Amino acid sequence: MKVNAFFVFTVLAMTGIAQEMEVCARIIDADSRQPLTNVTVKASYCNVRITGSDGLNFSDQHAKTDDGGEVRFKGESNNGEVVFSVHGCDEYYDSRWVTIRGGKGSDTMQSMSRFFVPKKWVVKDGALIALRKVGNPIPLGVKWCDLNLTDDMTNVCQGVLGFDLMEGEWLPPVGKGKFADIEFIRKAHEDWGVGTLGQGSRVSKRIGRDEMVVRFVGSDNGIAACEVDPSETLRIRIAPIDGYKPEHVIWRECDKSLEKKSSDDENRCFAFRIRTKRNDKGEIVRAYFGKFYGNPKLNGGGLYPVRGVEFFYYLNPTSLDRNLEWDRKHNLFKNAKAKSISGLLP
Repeated sequence: MKVNAFFVFTVLAMTGIAQEMEVCARIIDADSRQPLTNVTVKASYCNVRITGSDGLNFSDQHAKTDDGGEVRFKGESNNGEVVFSVHGCDEYYDSRWVTIRGGKGSDTMQSMSRFFVPKKWVVKDGALIALRKVGNPIPLGVKWCDLNLTDDMTNVCQGVLGFDLMEGEWLPPVGKGKFADIEFIRKAHEDWGVGTLGQGSRVSKRIGRDEMVVRFVGSDNGIAACEVDPSETLRIRIAPIDGYKPEHVIWRECDKSLEKKSSDDENRCFAFRIRTKRNDKGEIVRAYFGKFYGNPKLNGGGLYPVRGVEFFYYLNPTSLDRNLEWDRKHNLFKNAKAKSISGLLP
């Protein structure tokens, strides 16, 4: 029986050829930006297999950072990926996973879908991992909301849904919330006609865009984007004093080449302020603070009805207290399904 040589080469390339990959990581304190020495870092070299029960195999190495907070590893990978993490560092939260990918020259090899493995993976940049110290964690209300209606929001509630952040409840007709701290306003679908997969392709379908305005109700209430490092576990410790905007737009679209795009982003984080009240002198005498981990996102979009929205938030129910560091033990929303973008974060 003849065996297709190209097929054999492809299978070998994707499953058995692992090449050397040198990588480095630098560990810093997220607040001071100073290097952390003698910290144990784990590097997991990834190898892809298309046979057997495990599609991915990881070969782990451990090493401690030097005086400059750096650590170096050398290993082999057949898809050019190494995953870093830091766990068990005294006084600090564990890091999130950080992936470094290698390529040849300016190319990036991100998966097993390739027909060439370089003699040595080229890594342009190392991993930067920022660790935050454990400060003053407290009980917070933590809730994951994933509304998926049976019909488009326009037909269910005229395109506007209110949410009571203090109660963790949607307002009628969806839930039993009493006060709309935030409104999700579904804008009209934009129909852009018909798109095709590429020149000469027979694959085509209608394309378009959907947007939703996230609006905070009431004077001085709003949302504020916060800069975070993707490696950080504690992403917002203290809510900012100011910088809150009343509206934020989220969207999803399918363009003329049928490429799907959206505002979805796990690494975008926001603080918010609600139920703000000022005295006669203009001083804030009441306000409640919270945070979103990840950008809120549409359920449905493009060619599909917008059936709702998904978001994950934390709330401090004590007025004027801007501490948003959760103790991960006490959820003030009883029986809430606590889910985060990547595990349960403080």
